[in-house]
Amino acid sequence: MSSFVVSYERKLSDGNFGSEGLTLSWSWQDDEIEDVDAGQITEQLETASQFLRTLVLTELSKSAAERVRFVAEHELRAREVNASVVSVATAHIVELTDAEDLPF
Repeated sequence: MSSFVVSYERKLSDGNFGSEGLTLSWSWQDDEIEDVDAGQITEQLETASQFLRTLVLTELSKSAAERVRFVAEHELRAREVNASVVSVATAHIVELTDAEDLPF
């Protein structure tokens, strides 16, 4: 039997000598882990960590402190923007390396 724990903690300054933070953890046990390859386990752990990150930052973006809200919202949007930039860049690379465009 294998057990896993994924945690995400974020603490943000409120700009007035205080801070607000939140920690979420998720733990589970898996009896059939021996039948799964390491890549699949890694993917599941990354998915769980991203899920917890989103939950923590979403809660912090509801804070009464304006600075905490701003930073949490910025971190949530920054990840979305980076993902879209990477997908657009990948699309252009694929477009540029089309076999018909290569000189022979």
